[in-house]
Amino acid sequence: MASFGVYVDANIVIRLIEVGDDEIRSFVEHLQARDGEMITSELTLTEVLVAPLRKTDDGLVKHYEAFLQSGGGVSMIPVSRTILRRSAELRALFHHKTPDAIHVASAEASGCRLFVSADKRLNVPETLMRITVDERHRLDRLP
Repeated sequence: MASFGVYVDANIVIRLIEVGDDEIRSFVEHLQARDGEMITSELTLTEVLVAPLRKTDDGLVKHYEAFLQSGGGVSMIPVSRTILRRSAELRALFHHKTPDAIHVASAEASGCRLFVSADKRLNVPETLMRITVDERHRLDRLP
């Protein structure tokens, strides 16, 4: 079992699967070396499958589905009524779009302290720290 979780939103999962650049690979290696795990919302499945389904890229669809299955590379948080309620509060507070609010509420519900996103405009509550993959050194500050 991992010693801590780091929340990743859909754009990070897309970058990991479709781009796989050195920066994202280094982030994942850094996380694994510290016995951390990636956590995301079940909502991520909806977000990552749109483009491959539109392009009828069955191979990429299967790749995402395998990655997002239990033990596939990331732990999934179910979208519960509690998360939906909290996401409404976050939308009211930060003017988030619904998917962003669900991701932030899911990160809070999962107990993550770090929220990894490429969206630098995304505001998060004080209980979370939003970072980008190039800020992987911040993982070192976690217990």
